[in-house]
Amino acid sequence: MTRVLIVDDDQTMAQMLHLYLEDEGYKTDVASDGDSALKALKTFEPDVIILDLYLPDKKGNELIDDIQNQTEAPIIMISLETKSSERIHALKRGVDDFLSKPFNMKELQARIEVVLRRVAKVERANLLKPEIFKIEQLHNKKIELDRQKRVLTINTEQVELTNTEFELLSLFTDHPGIVFSREDLINRVKGNHYFLTDRSIDVHITNLRKKIEDHPKQPEYIKTVWGIGYKWMN
Repeated sequence: MTRVLIVDDDQTMAQMLHLYLEDEGYKTDVASDGDSALKALKTFEPDVIILDLYLPDKKGNELIDDIQNQTEAPIIMISLETKSSERIHALKRGVDDFLSKPFNMKELQARIEVVLRRVAKVERANLLKPEIFKIEQLHNKKIELDRQKRVLTINTEQVELTNTEFELLSLFTDHPGIVFSREDLINRVKGNHYFLTDRSIDVHITNLRKKIEDHPKQPEYIKTVWGIGYKWMN
C-alpha cells in the first residue's frame, strides 16, 4: 500500500486529501508544520510527500533539503501561489512536481502515480549498475559513490546530494566520456518531466561541481562541451 504524507496547515484541505486518498486505497498521515513533518518521516516512512508551500513555522521550500536528507520519497508541492517564480524555485530545489490550488483530486492522484513510476524506473535501472563506483585519480582525491545507499564520499567525508544531483552523478559515472545534451539529461534523469528545464540542469550541474570539484569554475570531472552539454572525464 502506497504511503502518502500530507504536510499542510490548512485543516480543511488536509482532511480532504486524507479522505480522498484513503478512499482510493492509499495510507496517509497528516502533519501541520515542518517540525511534525520531519518527525513523521521517521515514524511513517512515506512513499510520496505532498508538501504545502506555506507552513506556520517555515516555508515548504526551506524544508526540502531537510526532507531529502532523511528520505528519497518524491515531493509534490501544492500552493495557492500562482507566481511562476515560486514554482521554478521549488523545482530547482528538488521537488518532483508542483500543483496550484485549487486542483482536481484525480489529477493529484495521477501525478502521484507518475512520480512513483519514475522512482521505480530509477530503482530498476540501479539494480543493473555496479553497486559502488570508485575513482582515485586527480590530486589523490578519492571519490566513492554508493548507489545502494545513495551516498557520495570524498576522501572519507560524506557529501550530501539532492536526488537530482545523485541521479546526474550516477549517469555521468556510468558513461565516462559520453557527451549528454541538456535534453538528454532531462529525459534520463527525470523521465521527460516537463518541469525540469535546460536552465535548471545548469543549476544542478553548478551545485554538483561545487560539491566534487576542487575548482568548480575550472572543473576537472564534469566538463562542459560548448554548444552541446556535459560529460564526465574519468
